[in-house]
Amino acid sequence: MHMREDSLGAEYIPATVDDYHLKELKNYQERLDKVNAMSDEEIVNERSEELNYLINLKKETLAKMSVDKERLIGILNKVETWTPPTESHEELKTFMMKQIVETIDWDCDPKYSEEALVKSKDEIQHLNADIVRREMIDKIKWNINYHTEGHEKQIKRVEEANKWVEDLFKSLEA
Repeated sequence: MHMREDSLGAEYIPATVDDYHLKELKNYQERLDKVNAMSDEEIVNERSEELNYLINLKKETLAKMSVDKERLIGILNKVETWTPPTESHEELKTFMMKQIVETIDWDCDPKYSEEALVKSKDEIQHLNADIVRREMIDKIKWNINYHTEGHEKQIKRVEEANKWVEDLFKSLEA
């Protein structure tokens, strides 16, 4: 699989493990060291910045939803008043109306963004350095575990793939 872009005459090169997971492990270990060394004030400030970013993002999302909803309602009104030129176009009108209503229902429902906004505003008012630090460390440890397992799985996949090709070559030599 790893040589699928090579020319047909290319000499076989065994697959190798890439360094993605190892780089991520290094990054998360450095992040863990940094978080462990941060003061309570630094921890709270960093989380506060993240929450302010999320609050602004949700406000922008809600504003965009409102604009999109008004635009879609305008389009829906035009479709509702449109007279199809033939009976066979009636299905198109019905389909368009259904699609627009579903788009409004799915893409313009502010519930999730409003809940996230309230949650972020509440959290920013009640930041506790110990809790924030523990959550940061838990998240970092989860990522360290994920990338450790990912690297181990990749090593196993590469070994199995290389053995498969080697077995194939041996069977062709016989």
